[in-house]
Amino acid sequence: MPLLVSAQTQQGVVKTRGRMENGVLQPGVGLQGATVQVEDRQAVVSGANGKFSFPLHANTYLLKSVKKQGYELMDMEVCRRYNYSPNPLYLIMDTPAQLRNDRLAAERKIRRDLQRRLQEREDEIEALQASQEEKDSLLQALYLQQTDNEKLIADMAQRYSMLDYDQLDEFYRQVAYFIENGELTRADSLLRLRGDVNSQVTEQLHKQEVVQQKKRELAQAEATLHAENEELARRCMSYYDSFCMQHQNDSAAHYIDLRAALDTTRVEWQFEAANYHTRQHTTSKAERYYKRILAMIADMPEDGKRSVLPAKAATLNNMGLLYEQTQQIEQALACYLESHSIREQLSKENPEVFLPLVAQTKTNLGALYTATGRMNAGEEILSEALNILEELTAREPQKYLSAMAATQSSLGTIYMRFDGEETQALAQQLLRNALTAYRQLAQDEPLRYEPDVAATLSNLALLYFRSDQLAENRSCYDEALTLYARLAQDNPQAYLPHLNGLVENMRRMALELNNKGFAADNDLKPQQGKGYYEASLDIYRRLATLQTNDYSSYVARELGNLSFNAILMKAFAQAEDYARQGLAADPAKLFIYANLAEALLLQGKQQEAEAIVSQRADQLRASLLDDLEKLEQRGVIGSDRQDAVRRIREMLKVNH
Repeated sequence: MPLLVSAQTQQGVVKTRGRMENGVLQPGVGLQGATVQVEDRQAVVSGANGKFSFPLHANTYLLKSVKKQGYELMDMEVCRRYNYSPNPLYLIMDTPAQLRNDRLAAERKIRRDLQRRLQEREDEIEALQASQEEKDSLLQALYLQQTDNEKLIADMAQRYSMLDYDQLDEFYRQVAYFIENGELTRADSLLRLRGDVNSQVTEQLHKQEVVQQKKRELAQAEATLHAENEELARRCMSYYDSFCMQHQNDSAAHYIDLRAALDTTRVEWQFEAANYHTRQHTTSKAERYYKRILAMIADMPEDGKRSVLPAKAATLNNMGLLYEQTQQIEQALACYLESHSIREQLSKENPEVFLPLVAQTKTNLGALYTATGRMNAGEEILSEALNILEELTAREPQKYLSAMAATQSSLGTIYMRFDGEETQALAQQLLRNALTAYRQLAQDEPLRYEPDVAATLSNLALLYFRSDQLAENRSCYDEALTLYARLAQDNPQAYLPHLNGLVENMRRMALELNNKGFAADNDLKPQQGKGYYEASLDIYRRLATLQTNDYSSYVARELGNLSFNAILMKAFAQAEDYARQGLAADPAKLFIYANLAEALLLQGKQQEAEAIVSQRADQLRASLLDDLEKLEQRGVIGSDRQDAVRRIREMLKVNH
């Protein structure tokens, strides 16, 4: 009689996520017709209520993909290897528009509440009985925290927009809802109903030690421990989120460390703690967590290591970022290269999931090569990343447009450093493409992408300046200046350095344009010189609108230069107008009086010209005599003005 072997059956559900609206649960909806691909077996299609199932002949299975027309997965990382579970596998999907709207709504709520609490904290500091120096120090530390929290905002918004409230009990639904909506006092009150998490975590750790000694009770104890860990971990994360919202970063770090300590074998808990400490620049703690993950993976049996290769690659990638921040360049390079190798290997088996991650690591490698002066290596690997991202973006623009734009921008800035018209043109094209993408993204998420728009405009302005495309240069720097000024007003700590950097670049451009105008005048090309002077004047006038410095002297100088330039082109009335504008801006610019006298003289306004010469003969003698000689040599002074010029020369001699 043959032995009958029955296979285990894994159950699952494809659904939209449960949401909280006005404090009331709105359950997710099962999605019919979703295609679930598991390893090499035939795809399974979900039924009317979103449920599906498939038989297993082993204890593990690889979920390769989940697809439904018009929908996408909330989290692509669900496509990985799993152990069999009697509990159903929940796969959460939604439309791209809904995913984007949920994330944007969560980010707005969190950002708004963080800003409000920042202002409250500012008021608390101002009210302290302390010296102004102590207050300034506290405010500076607060603003530094605010800058570091920019990434935290995105992380929290991503997590809350992906949260499936169906899978939470009522207690944690309410806690999560209160935190997301900034009702932190109510969240804290709820959390405290379940006791002191610090003492309970300590007690829990003691239980773990006892469990190790009670081998006969191990199975039951482990089951209990897991449930309690999950509950305590949720509470730790709720406290963590609450303290993050209050800018109390030390307390937030304490609770995410507590959760990680609950179970040091949970890779994702160690990973999230490491990422938090990376953002807070507590690099030694972050490095310890990353190394703990790698040690855990190294100690696994060989047949189990394959399932955690994605986690290993992600850890190495993030360690690379950490080492790069701390200028440990060779360690960063080694981590990136190993992560890249693993992800390329995984992408051959599951390109849909891992090809975007290959592009991510290539981009990180390219940025590192560029930052360390290895331009050719950086250009090569960023080009490879861009090829991947262009292909992915063509298929799913909403998902990959941002990454493609970032890579285009990075590659464009590399080409900016190369000589030659061809590479400069290529840099322009890449940055224009990136700008188009960032503008599109900023329409839906301005807070996230307007800084990228401004940075790309700044780089384009420099490229256009180099190629004498002055109209395009002006358009770019003007828009970048407007954006950075507004961003710096909202968050000076983060964006004032960018604004100051752009202003400094514009000053250099204006000075170089002035020098080009002077050279063109001397080369008998006054029409060309006029364009340069006008472009320089535009820059100084635009900078003057920021009211950060007094640019009157620079504006006056350019108007004076335009005045003499107009004289060279025999536009004497215009020269007079430029000179009078220049003196109105800065009456101390003596060379402009000489230009005004010459413009009046050559228009036949003899008495006005002589009055200026009479008043300032000693100050103007050298420049006037030099100018008149130059104008005679260039044929600017007509025969009908020779006697008038002679009178001016006689006046200058008489007064000598």
